[in-house]
Amino acid sequence: MTFEETCLAKQSGQLNVDWNDIAQQYGFNGAEAARQKWKNIRKKKGVLPTQSSLKANGLEDKLNQLDLKIIDLEKEKIKVRDQKREFKKLVTDLARYEYLQEVIKEVANDIKKDKPFKWNNINYINSDKEGVLLLSDWHSNLEVNNFLNTFNQEEFKRRINRLTIKIIEHGKFHNIKILHVLNLNDMIAGTIHVNSRVMSNEDNITQIMLVSEIISEMLIKFANEFEFIKFYSVNDNHSRLTAKKDESIDKENLSRIIPWYVKPRVSNILNIEIIDNILDDGVALLNVCGHICLGSHGDKDRIDNATQNLSLMFKVFPEVIFLSHFHHLQADEVHSCEVVVNSSLIGVDDYSFGKRKTSKPAQMFMIFNKEEVRECSYSIRLDI
Repeated sequence: MTFEETCLAKQSGQLNVDWNDIAQQYGFNGAEAARQKWKNIRKKKGVLPTQSSLKANGLEDKLNQLDLKIIDLEKEKIKVRDQKREFKKLVTDLARYEYLQEVIKEVANDIKKDKPFKWNNINYINSDKEGVLLLSDWHSNLEVNNFLNTFNQEEFKRRINRLTIKIIEHGKFHNIKILHVLNLNDMIAGTIHVNSRVMSNEDNITQIMLVSEIISEMLIKFANEFEFIKFYSVNDNHSRLTAKKDESIDKENLSRIIPWYVKPRVSNILNIEIIDNILDDGVALLNVCGHICLGSHGDKDRIDNATQNLSLMFKVFPEVIFLSHFHHLQADEVHSCEVVVNSSLIGVDDYSFGKRKTSKPAQMFMIFNKEEVRECSYSIRLDI
């Protein structure tokens, strides 16, 4: 449809467009330029179209086609507007996360000044053994009282204390040189289940800060017993900011606060190293006695496909993969790669109890050496 035909249709009421649309369609520099052009044409011809003339000239079909083009144009405008809104939201979220990160670091540094850790430089030992401690599924803020399990803040702290004592006991017995502490997360209950929100007794930020301090205290106790400590942490699903999985973004996860907090909190302890994830926020890479190991929370992996998926994704061929999330001890071997699933510290909560899924509260501790890879394992029972 020509410019003149479009203007005729607009003036006769056959086409509902404004001059901005017409100017954009035909390349005019603004609505006023298009309007002036049509005014000049009218002066020259001195006639206005009628319904019959439009039909006679076969313009109705052209008008319908132009209507579709205008609809498409409006759809594109909406898409661009939505893209701008989403981009602005992304920038805002990133700015908030950067601000939160700075706040967490400041809090950790302030606590370090008020409550400094004491560290005694220990003697070096001649050993090729290393230990791996899996921490996961603490759900520290929940309160549980059912036939199989009682869990509250007092019991939580008691279990953490028992775990710390047993790790030092077993690590000393095997004369380990390096202790790898892998946080597979779900340290808080978060908001993804209604049961979690009902049983929770602290807000999420407070929960994650308390857990971060407890982990820091645990690391300093280890640092006073073993020659070197390496700490790793991966993202989880319970700490995500939105309950709906499909609306969740991996970066929007409170579990990222833990390494932000721990790193400045223990920065003056010379034998503790906080290892950053180089593959992905949700996957840790460990070198234990020369053996490549991977750690993932487990919400995106299963024991029967983790070896294939993680190896192909990251072009790494691990000898051991550590998972959590499933709240019960499990192990398998897939193409010579061992897959170890950690138990939960909380044990049977109301959610799992309602689904008739039970397990003992425990955390896994493993001894590695150069020849055998995983020499032995301890599933440390925590409710006794």
